Amino acid sequence: MDSVVTIVFVTLFMTIILPLLIIFHYGGRKKAMKAISAADQQELVALRDAASWMEKRIDNLESVLDTEAPGWRARSATR
Repeated sequence: MDSVVTIVFVTLFMTIILPLLIIFHYGGRKKAMKAISAADQQELVALRDAASWMEKRIDNLESVLDTEAPGWRARSATR
């Protein structure tokens, strides 16, 4: 009688309770990982703005080099 109760309990635990625990545990983590905080979002905006500024700066420097030192691209490619 005691072993039957144990077998029923273990079977219910393995088929119902354990899967629910796993789903709730990893399901909550997935949502938390997807969420981005406001501070992280501000940091991403700042990084995007800095990258945009740097891209414009590099374009300007390349145009100055094209005017001042024609052929600089070919010389830098051979190094």
